[in-house]
Amino acid sequence: MSGKSAAPVLLLCLTGLSLLLGACSTVVDSHTQKTSLLASWQAGREAETERLLRNGLKHAEGSGDELMWLLENGIFEFNRGNLKESVRIFDRADRMMKEYDERPVISVRDASSEVGSALLNPNVLPYKGYTRDRILVPFYQALAWLGLHREKAFQVELQRMRNAQESASARQARELAAEQKHLADEQKQGAGSGISENRIRSHPNYRAAVRSMEEKARKAYGNSWNPAALFLSGIGYLRRGDWENARIDFERLYRALPNEPFLQRCYVTVLRKTGRPLPDALREVRPLTADLGRGMVYVIFANGRGAAFRQIRINLIVTGFAFPVCEYYPSPFRGLEISGGGERAVTFQLADLDAILSQEHTALLPVRIARIIVSYAVKEAASATAVALAWNADPLAGILTLAGTSLYKQLFNTADTRNWELLPKEFQFAGIPMPEDRTVRIVPLLTAGRPGNAFRVVFSPGCTSAILYLSAPGNGAVRYQKFEF
Repeated sequence: MSGKSAAPVLLLCLTGLSLLLGACSTVVDSHTQKTSLLASWQAGREAETERLLRNGLKHAEGSGDELMWLLENGIFEFNRGNLKESVRIFDRADRMMKEYDERPVISVRDASSEVGSALLNPNVLPYKGYTRDRILVPFYQALAWLGLHREKAFQVELQRMRNAQESASARQARELAAEQKHLADEQKQGAGSGISENRIRSHPNYRAAVRSMEEKARKAYGNSWNPAALFLSGIGYLRRGDWENARIDFERLYRALPNEPFLQRCYVTVLRKTGRPLPDALREVRPLTADLGRGMVYVIFANGRGAAFRQIRINLIVTGFAFPVCEYYPSPFRGLEISGGGERAVTFQLADLDAILSQEHTALLPVRIARIIVSYAVKEAASATAVALAWNADPLAGILTLAGTSLYKQLFNTADTRNWELLPKEFQFAGIPMPEDRTVRIVPLLTAGRPGNAFRVVFSPGCTSAILYLSAPGNGAVRYQKFEF
């Protein structure tokens, strides 16, 4: 080929390479992008956190990341007591999740037809949220409505939460089945890479990366089941005087956590109220003297910073693969001591949110690894075609194209680390009868062994029952909100 005729090919290759380099600079995993946000949030810098959250949501509108940023903004507004705004944001998030649930699962081939094979990366597909998210959105909305003294809206959100909880297993099964079908279709259409899933899963780096995640997943409750949601559901039934449905909720809680004294006393109280026989193991357990629905102070402790996803790379001879694994963070608190009216209680772990996320992610990981393999095969085929066409036109163009596609495959191999990261690592619970003086004393219990700074919470004179929500993201400070009813 003459120099004159080769010029357009060379120009096209250089232009494409320039665009590729520019695009690659934007392919950064979500967890890394949130570093400043998480640091300011944990340090208690509210104004800075708000600015970063607003910027994140503004840039995400209309993109596949919008749901993730709605969830982060919603819980931020809830934690700082802006309940009306949190409800508004969570409503948007809920509508978006419903829209995603009504759509078919997007396959790799669908994505390539929509955005071009150069963008074949899991991050170009929308973040649809986890089953965990679908349970916790109405959980927080219910609490917000309770704080706004909207009993009917509180009960509506509780029912939505129950529905999400009951359908969790079925939803996960549908998602897995749809993903597996799409992947099977891809493989039938020739998207073969020569790299098996077993080869990746047997790699020592893979085993080391997922070991702690699998151990954590085994501590969960099955099918994204969330005991904290179940406890709040039980309180809602008690508020309505529906002791039979409350009994069902507390029975499930007791079976999941049979050794927790407070749950034992709640369950015994409900059984005696409904006239049901006591299990032999609970015959010596004293019932609570207070009305569970209208005479208690329930404490919900949102402890610590929840799990995030970090990117792990496995380098094989022909290529490298990136995939997400859970990363966990310690909390300075092991619990809270609550006292008042001669009663004392220490919070206990009711729901390990880290374990719930790990369980769901572990169940989805084989499908995601398979998707990575299929994506790699599609990119390899596209790269080989591009190099061959360029080489036939001009060897120099072929070399440039080979360099560009190699760089593309490396930089666009980015794991999907998107996740709702401002959630706590766990929910701890406790409860005591409402003291006559409407005052409870809270003592933070530090993991270092010494107690933290104690403080008092005073409820309104006419208050007979309340939920006290406390949060500590990890900087040593404890914030609280009173939901009186």
